[in-house]
Amino acid sequence: MKLSELVNQIRESEPDALGSLSNSAVATVLRAGFGAVREAIDEAGTDVVAVPSLGRFKTKDVETEQNGQKRVTRRTVFLPAKERQTAEAS
Repeated sequence: MKLSELVNQIRESEPDALGSLSNSAVATVLRAGFGAVREAIDEAGTDVVAVPSLGRFKTKDVETEQNGQKRVTRRTVFLPAKERQTAEAS
């Protein structure tokens, strides 16, 4: 998904949420937010990073072999947050 597509999706689903912000301003805010999440994941090492309403990022070091050489690769898995049940759904 491109950033412009995300901005358009937000604008369509929550028209009042963005107010009079331009699409480029919204994209700048989203880039900053994604950058902050990426930094938190990098700084956490192999700890879990939880982002409310989005999910959790689990990172682990995995030993791989390439051309007979062993090396450690860091892998991050995203686990989406479970949808909240509303009172109507109960």
